[in-house]
Amino acid sequence: MAGVSRSEQITAIVVAIGMYFLFDHFHLIPSSYLAGRLMAKAAAALGAGIVILLWPFIVRKKNDESDDDS
Repeated sequence: MAGVSRSEQITAIVVAIGMYFLFDHFHLIPSSYLAGRLMAKAAAALGAGIVILLWPFIVRKKNDESDDDS
């Protein structure tokens, strides 16, 4: 996590929480205790993982656009 910026950490946390509520809203989290906990962790990991994987591409695209403007 040393190479992860503060904004990336916050974005990953927010998206992970959002994915949990999205899965909960569409009733994709099972009602049994252990399966529900496992699915909630998977939803949060999926959301955070997507941000961590895609963030470098988003930042690189923004940097490329700002370089073209000057």
